[in-house]
Amino acid sequence: RGYCGTLAAGILHPGQEVKALPSGKTSRVERIVTFDGDLSAAYPGQAITVTLEDEIDISRGDWIVSADADLPLSNAFMADIVWMHEDALAPGKLYDFKLATRDLSGQVSAIEYQIDVNTLERH
Repeated sequence: RGYCGTLAAGILHPGQEVKALPSGKTSRVERIVTFDGDLSAAYPGQAITVTLEDEIDISRGDWIVSADADLPLSNAFMADIVWMHEDALAPGKLYDFKLATRDLSGQVSAIEYQIDVNTLERH
């Protein structure tokens, strides 16, 4: 089974131990496949298909990272948002978000400030 995507960062090699997020399951890279054939290494920006030594349930939107990567999982984050809807952004209201290829629902807990796009002043 192959997992297709674009390598976002780092260098990937066959034999490298990797971890699937958010599940945390680990395996080793068996092959790195492209239209032109197998690669001995993949670099950021390359469209690749990765096969693993073990069957791991990896879904669209999951990440494959180095097994020793210390990436904390979180259910909250801070963001700068450009809001272009005619209705005002409402803290506490449920919204649909897109994170990479994953669709999520969540809410804005607070608006710390607003920036006037014409003057760049904070309000």
